[in-house]
Amino acid sequence: LRAMQAISNGFCLLNAAASAALYATAPQGEGGLGLKRVCIIDFDVHHGNGTQDILCSTHDSRFLYVSLHAGGAHINGYDDEGDAQDGHTG
Repeated sequence: LRAMQAISNGFCLLNAAASAALYATAPQGEGGLGLKRVCIIDFDVHHGNGTQDILCSTHDSRFLYVSLHAGGAHINGYDDEGDAQDGHTG
């Protein structure tokens, strides 16, 4: 149930963005919208590993996934400056 089958990535049981993209590209005869392509732009603090894993692992040209997310060690609770002041090194 985790993104990229990794213990440390993602915990979403139902990925709404990926589900919506799959629904949008499903043929109308199958209850979908019949769109040829879908672009998902994800802007968040964390990278959308689950959405990327679901939509991009197949290299399906119907989906374009763009993730704009915060970077830096502080996002994951690591304070480089604080550790240096305490005499600890990474």
